[in-house]
Amino acid sequence: MMRVTWRIAALTGPIIAVAAAACMQPSSALAGDRGRGQKAVVDDDRSPEAKRAALPFAQGRTFATLDAYLAFLERRGAMDIPWYRETSPGIYELVGRRMPGAPPKIFTRKQLMERFGFTR
Repeated sequence: MMRVTWRIAALTGPIIAVAAAACMQPSSALAGDRGRGQKAVVDDDRSPEAKRAALPFAQGRTFATLDAYLAFLERRGAMDIPWYRETSPGIYELVGRRMPGAPPKIFTRKQLMERFGFTR
């Protein structure tokens, strides 16, 4: 029995050390910004076609209009995907990714069209 316990302890020590080291490595996207309160810069110089080709949570699908994309996201909201609810004409609230007590994230239709590369 003592021999089995020693072998388990001998294996778990290196595993824990490797896991701890992996957690301390900064991600390559934020390596220079850690600890300075800076956010990663988003590349907004992409063409509208490139933005539409890489829509968040679209899983490779493309959409002709912003309304079609927003309707798709709303259907996916049942699977805990963030989506945008129209709170008043032309004003949208991001639904799904908000910490308790955090203010809502509000966007205009124009902001969403620019963000996702739509012209209509």
